[in-house]
Amino acid sequence: PDGVAKSFHIGPHAPALQPQDIELVHQLWLKFRRDPSMQELHHSDIVTYALARLAAEYKANQSNVIHGLRYSIEESTVGAAAKSDGHALSRAVESSNDPPL
Repeated sequence: PDGVAKSFHIGPHAPALQPQDIELVHQLWLKFRRDPSMQELHHSDIVTYALARLAAEYKANQSNVIHGLRYSIEESTVGAAAKSDGHALSRAVESSNDPPL
């Protein structure tokens, strides 16, 4: 009621997001905002939607999600220098073969 925003951390620390993660969310936000029905979209809506989809996929096929997550971690570790440039993220957003969100 006093108009002051309050934030709370879950667990011992807030999760660290890499700059490329933030950039990917922002690039997706820009793309979605092109649709007139998405003018009220917030960056957090994209994260919430993505996490909900991941949770549903994990519930349906745990081993595939774990395999995909391991692969993603390996790729980000091995190719950190190559993936750190923003152009790689833009190409990933543009060429994604994932089903429509």
